[in-house]
Amino acid sequence: MAEYNEGEISQMIQAAWEHMDLGEYDEAEEIATKLLHSEEEAGYPLMAGILTLKEEPEEAVNLLKEGIDKNPNSWRLKLELGNLYGQLQNIPVAMAIFDEASQLPGAEVHWIELNRGIAYFKGGMVDDALNTLQVIDHPEAINEAFSLQLEILDILGQHQLILAMAKEELALLSAPKDPEENQTLSNIYSRVATAYWYEEEDNADAIQYHLKRAIELDRTNQQSLWLIREMDQEYSEEAHIYELIVEGRLVLLDDEEQEVVYPFHSEYVVLANSPQDALEMIKEFEIEYVDKTSLEILEATSESNDEEEPLGIYYVGDLMFVDGEEADEEEEEIEE
Repeated sequence: MAEYNEGEISQMIQAAWEHMDLGEYDEAEEIATKLLHSEEEAGYPLMAGILTLKEEPEEAVNLLKEGIDKNPNSWRLKLELGNLYGQLQNIPVAMAIFDEASQLPGAEVHWIELNRGIAYFKGGMVDDALNTLQVIDHPEAINEAFSLQLEILDILGQHQLILAMAKEELALLSAPKDPEENQTLSNIYSRVATAYWYEEEDNADAIQYHLKRAIELDRTNQQSLWLIREMDQEYSEEAHIYELIVEGRLVLLDDEEQEVVYPFHSEYVVLANSPQDALEMIKEFEIEYVDKTSLEILEATSESNDEEEPLGIYYVGDLMFVDGEEADEEEEEIEE
């Protein structure tokens, strides 16, 4: 029986999810099977996730129950089972399982409560979701809880309440420590910018400040891209959809305040009248650490546009550097 250390397990899980993102379920299942044969607890939620994506939820439930039988003190497996029942819209059972998970040794209750709030939201129990999320104040979960509250309130059109909450609570949020946390904080700032646009359209400074923060934290944020297009409201019958690969340079300062240049390329989808117009939109959009004069189109394809949609950027890909890696490390340097 093979044994894996924590680092190896983490790498295996990451590899499996990458396979799933590509629709390569057999490869992902092979990794999960290895973990299960090694009696690793992590194999159960991984395989359950694969079964769920393959639309086999009952098999996923049975597998997690098997894992719980073998690991009765695992609050994480209980949490996964509660989440799965939430996805199946069996909210009462999900809540009961979350309660059981909270009582187990070492349970990280803030994560359980965050997932409880998510399950309420997915089950259409909006008030219960908000009531659960608003009392979460643990540093590890407060940002995600606050982000989900703003998402719910945005859907409900409660933009004044979003602004009131932002003025009181933005300063209390945790500083992001990795790209995933950057995305969460970016979502918060983009929701606040959107609320300002709805309620205080003339307050350009507040809109631009929060929108800029959202983009600095996550260039790919779809809510930010939508808001920019809605604010501009420019249309053209001559517009085409351009899929572009653009090269450029990211310029950061090292510990000695010396410039370090990182050549990159990135993908964009832009609705514009010409490739050059699309490039100008990208130059205006990109974060301040990108040398705008360095941006050039490497590849461009176009197709006709049959929809009456505003001009603007519809998709932004990650910064990809010469070694083919995403910009995780450099993004952390930006935040510092």
